[in-house]
Amino acid sequence: MTVVGGSQGDSLDLIQSIIQSHLGAERSIGVIKRVSGGCIAEAFQLTLDDKTNFFVKVSKGQGDGLRAEASGLEALRSTNTIAVPAVVAQQTDDSTSVLVLEWIQSSSPQTEFWPRFGHQLARLHLANDSINQFGFSQNNFIGATDQVNHWTNHWPEFFAEFRLAFQGDLALKQGLIETAQRKELDHLIEKLPGLLASDRKLPALLHGDLWSGNFFCDANQNPVIFDPAVYFGHHECEFGITTLFGGFDSSFYEAYHDVIPRDDATSQRVEIYQLYHLLNHLNLFGRSYWSACQTILSKHT
Repeated sequence: MTVVGGSQGDSLDLIQSIIQSHLGAERSIGVIKRVSGGCIAEAFQLTLDDKTNFFVKVSKGQGDGLRAEASGLEALRSTNTIAVPAVVAQQTDDSTSVLVLEWIQSSSPQTEFWPRFGHQLARLHLANDSINQFGFSQNNFIGATDQVNHWTNHWPEFFAEFRLAFQGDLALKQGLIETAQRKELDHLIEKLPGLLASDRKLPALLHGDLWSGNFFCDANQNPVIFDPAVYFGHHECEFGITTLFGGFDSSFYEAYHDVIPRDDATSQRVEIYQLYHLLNHLNLFGRSYWSACQTILSKHT
């Protein structure tokens, strides 16, 4: 076995055990090398002796995170609307958790990529034909932050309690905001039934954290999404993160809205959905994000 970039021996032993358990005792690792893509977990490209490649994430003490990620990937993949890496195996042993995924070769996006991405994401959001509540079958994570997904009948109630209030309480607990600032958030929360009113009521399966680092273009110019924070929510909530840090071409949105039209209040709702991610960044990275949160609060309260 060749190790490029270094890894702890116990992790390698666990990966080898998982490969043989799921793919056959005769399979063995040829090369394992560290790759980008592991902010919370370590990430590797694994090449077996027969030249088959896999993407592997290894986490110390974050087993729940990789289990939740595997569940989210499988939920997205089951819709058959957009490419998602297949989960080969997920296993936790003592304090180490491993997620083995299909390896998909990336390439640079060309002109046709962005409208294809927008169209396929809209198809994902329309794929639900049986879920009539907001939430998910399990809690998961948005970055390193807990994301609560308890089933709820009404979208503004779900977004108020499990998105904005949850993040606000966490920020207050961590000393990142004062009580008065937390009350400002409550003033916005009180207005959510009106601010988030929409003709589209059916919950959409969301990727949940679709920023520019959580998708890529494959060799055939197809979008591939990964690293999700999945739940059923309002379809426009997906744009809370896609519009926040850039990285999406305008033709992506045009193609999306050719399938699911926008209305006069779409921009207002998307700003509210941005607030969830800004609050999460406040909790993860510090007070520099509060001014952006304040801008949205001031505009809508």
